[in-house]
Amino acid sequence: MHPTVTFAIVALGASLQLAACGGPPTSPHDGATTGPGASATTTGTTLPPPAAEPPPNAPRSHAPPPTSATLDEIGPGEGRTAEQLGRAIMAAFDDLTIVPSLYPTDALLRRALDCEDEEIYRGIAAMRAKAPSEMGARPAGSKLVYLRTAEESGYGDPELHPPGAVISGCTTTMEVELRVHGVDYTMITLDGSELRKLVMLFVRFGDYGWYVFE
Repeated sequence: MHPTVTFAIVALGASLQLAACGGPPTSPHDGATTGPGASATTTGTTLPPPAAEPPPNAPRSHAPPPTSATLDEIGPGEGRTAEQLGRAIMAAFDDLTIVPSLYPTDALLRRALDCEDEEIYRGIAAMRAKAPSEMGARPAGSKLVYLRTAEESGYGDPELHPPGAVISGCTTTMEVELRVHGVDYTMITLDGSELRKLVMLFVRFGDYGWYVFE
């Protein structure tokens, strides 16, 4: 892991800890059984015998582990590009109902990251709940015009972690990519226009697309 991005992740962990201390709202997925450890409860049912072990030389399946999470629980970022995420961020300023979809859901986090404790799950849930009120704060009557989304320099190299990598105490169960992006836009007010930029840490979980991760 490159030192600069490692620092960004450690700083993110610290901010998540502060957010978690404030008692984040309960996530709609809290208490749901998802991920590789999920199991079904049966009553008065005879279970079929376990499947036979494949021959030693049989090809291994690389299918993802079973999970009870549906695509709706995973979120609308399925396959979303970084450019599309940048546009969604701008659109969210005018439609706050979009904001939660900018962040990975609890189901996706638990599918992609096997963490030692609940801190990161609680922290992201807290940021997801708090973000609408923060994004709604801007000059009355102002208009935001999206310009572009591009990777930012000066924040360390992008990181690409294969399944099984460890990031801040969490083991990845799929490919995880971290990149710092800048979203350029113009703010138009009664006093004129001003070029602005949002610099944010983006994360990609496998084929599930890009999300805001700070």
